[in-house]
Amino acid sequence: MRSFTASRAAVVAIVAIVAACSSSPSTSPSTGSASGASDLTGKTWQLTAVSTTSPTTQSVIANPALYTIRFGADGTATANAKCNTISGIYETSGTNGITIQAGIATIPHCTPSRVDQAFLTGLARTSSYQVANSELTLTGGDGATMTFR
Repeated sequence: MRSFTASRAAVVAIVAIVAACSSSPSTSPSTGSASGASDLTGKTWQLTAVSTTSPTTQSVIANPALYTIRFGADGTATANAKCNTISGIYETSGTNGITIQAGIATIPHCTPSRVDQAFLTGLARTSSYQVANSELTLTGGDGATMTFR
């Protein structure tokens, strides 16, 4: 019981950090009409790699299907971090700018991992995106990247 409560508290803390770190998009989310934003929608993107800048790390994701994000044309985003679902909104700007704001999350059903934290923190810090060769790269203001297929 104590382990489950600690796991729940850890995921709630991660979601709170993500929400606190994210930029607040306007109350009118993007419809995906910015140049290239339609490349984001209509697909569930699976996380394949994460690189961070502080500390400098590079990780290949062993099971990409556990870490996904889907962008809706209406400005909504749904992410899965292992066994938990997070809904939120996103807004695109300019050629490749994007902000992602986490919202409601499910109650954790599994112990959070280092990858969960990197994924959720990376989403909150995302400032730009690029879609090329069936691959999505989300980049944070600090240069950290997350790569999806």
